[in-house]
Amino acid sequence: METVNVKDIISTKVCRTLKVAHFAKFAPNQAGISGTAIDMVSAERAVGIDSQLIDFAGNGKPCIVGNEQNGVKTIGPSWAKSADIIVRHSAIPPYIQELNKPQVMCLHGRPEYLFMLEYGKKYKILSEYYSCAADPRYRAFITFWEEHLKFLNILLPDKKIDFVPAMVNQTAFNQSGIRIDYGDEGGEPNILIADMFREDITPFNVLLAAARFVKEYCPGARVNIYGLQRMQETPVKDLVEKMKAAGVIAQAEPLSKNMAHIYKANDILITPHRIATRVIREACASGLPIVAGMGCPYTKYTADARDTDGFAAEIDKCWNDVQENRKQASQSSIDIADNEFSLKRAGKAALRVYDRVMKEPKPKIEIRTIPMIYNFVAYAQGNKENLGATYNKYMELIGDDDWACFLDHDAMFTTEDWFRQLGNIIAENPTYGLLTACTNRIGNPEQKIASLTDTHDIMYHRQIGKQLQQQCGNEIKDVTDTHCISGVVMIVSKATWKKAGGFKNGFLGVDNDFHQRVKKAGIKIGVAKGLYVYHYYRADGTGLKPVSK
Repeated sequence: METVNVKDIISTKVCRTLKVAHFAKFAPNQAGISGTAIDMVSAERAVGIDSQLIDFAGNGKPCIVGNEQNGVKTIGPSWAKSADIIVRHSAIPPYIQELNKPQVMCLHGRPEYLFMLEYGKKYKILSEYYSCAADPRYRAFITFWEEHLKFLNILLPDKKIDFVPAMVNQTAFNQSGIRIDYGDEGGEPNILIADMFREDITPFNVLLAAARFVKEYCPGARVNIYGLQRMQETPVKDLVEKMKAAGVIAQAEPLSKNMAHIYKANDILITPHRIATRVIREACASGLPIVAGMGCPYTKYTADARDTDGFAAEIDKCWNDVQENRKQASQSSIDIADNEFSLKRAGKAALRVYDRVMKEPKPKIEIRTIPMIYNFVAYAQGNKENLGATYNKYMELIGDDDWACFLDHDAMFTTEDWFRQLGNIIAENPTYGLLTACTNRIGNPEQKIASLTDTHDIMYHRQIGKQLQQQCGNEIKDVTDTHCISGVVMIVSKATWKKAGGFKNGFLGVDNDFHQRVKKAGIKIGVAKGLYVYHYYRADGTGLKPVSK
């Protein structure tokens, strides 16, 4: 096991007092980010840091205190106020960011996977990294895979990317303790697949290679596959059924909370990956021999995952070695975990990062204040058909650093502090220049809350507004490249109005045209998910009825 002398890394005084707050959604056995955050806290504690984990999922959900995994228990977010460094794994509450403490961003995930998530319009993680790189509060960026450094240095050229080796808690994953018993359903060998299906790489091909191994080399072998998503849907359901009928798969399960028991019950792990994924790290710590993708440095058994015959032959080679000397094969994997994935090795690397951050001069940080927002129900006597011109007249009245909020005559805000809500949304989303709100009746599906009852009871809509505010906070849904926003509510900065060339003359289509102008100007447009207005919008079929005399 590796030993570490803390004095070689950082002064004893700093090491005793250094406090690091990690923010991550607590979801062990469900998300790799959570597992790595938990292990990182343990790694830092192993070298003397007062490291704590704070559960934060965002979207208005409260931080849960007292969740525990592998000796790490979540604590309340107020502890972060006394921390020296804030480490972000997924998200950080806005009020913590306002403390202006040094922040460190952990770059989780494979670059290609993150690219594909954004390419498929699921999550804009890479865009968030770019945004953080422009924020002086982020003083360091960490990757857990040395293979990614060259690529990340291209993406974030002005930032130093630090390497902290991926780690595993060897107290949680080892050869002792409970193991799953597959009974008569098990095989000889039992082959484990534990990777999830991702956009950039899947275990599909190594499953085919395992099937080839069963047919060509070892009819008694069986595959136990875990982490399957959507098991009851085609094509996953059909694939599992066919593989079971062919005598290849024994167990097929979704995510499991007992992976430590499962590793010990299998003879070989197969994976398409070549980097130190959680599965590879946990399998090594559990003493499980591994057949991995070509170029994986953590096992001598590697092959191209898409080469079915070649990968099957490598499984056969591994199995022959296991039968010849199981203890030696197992110890080889444990040695890898000891040398490459130890908590102290990772803790030592993290200490170096924090030491540099603490010694660097603090950057000058602009304190963003809530902007001045002028609210208008646009109307111009004698010019009612030229809504665009009316908008422009109002925009000319406000200051260059101000914002205008245009509200239709048949719409109203539903929260008590809507004016403060507007200011906070603008202040916390500085890259957006044009915003709108969610509502009950509108032709735009990006803004309409589809599940609402079609009622005009104002109290009902006030309850909806309060719920959305609590659930979504100041979160923005980017619609720059999707549907054009509807003008029931338009919140626009003077700077955006100028850069976009103002509103066009006319009545119909002024909102959609302005969306395109803003987009062409390179400014982001969004729907404030926690901001809700009630909109009458022709509820009688023709428009507002005249008041009876």
